[in-house]
Amino acid sequence: MSSRKKGRVKTKGSGGVTSLLKSSLAGFGVSLLAGILLLLGLTALSLSFDDPESLSSAMALGALFLSSLAGGFVALKMNGSEALLCGASVGALMNLALLVISLFVRDVASSDMGVLREILARGAVVLMAVLGAYLGTHRKKRRRGR
Repeated sequence: MSSRKKGRVKTKGSGGVTSLLKSSLAGFGVSLLAGILLLLGLTALSLSFDDPESLSSAMALGALFLSSLAGGFVALKMNGSEALLCGASVGALMNLALLVISLFVRDVASSDMGVLREILARGAVVLMAVLGAYLGTHRKKRRRGR
C-alpha cells in the first residue's frame, strides 16, 4: 500500500499559502542578513574616501536593492514555483520593515529624497525582489540546430 492519497502527488512548491509564507519569511530573513552585511561592507569602503558621506545614500540604496534581490531568489528556491508571488511578498515584507524602522528613526534619517523618489524606491524594492525570484527559475536550454 502506498502512503500517498489516490490521485495526489506531493511536489515541491505545491503547499499553497503556508509554503509561500514560509519561503517568503525565509527570503525576508536572508534579505535582512544580506542588507546588514552589505551595509557593513559599504560602510568600511566609504571610510576610505575623503568625504565618507558623499556616496552614503547611493550605497544604502544599492544595498537595499541587492538584498531584496537576494531575498526574492531565496524565496523562490525554497518554494519552487510562483516567482511573482514569492518576489512580491518578500518585497512587501521589506517595505513593511522599512516603514517600521522609519517610525523609530525618522528624525535621524530624514531623507534627502523627495516623496516621489521615495515612492519609486519602495516600488523598486518590490521589483528587485520579483527580479530575484525570476532569476531563480529554471529555464530549459534551447537547442541550436540539429
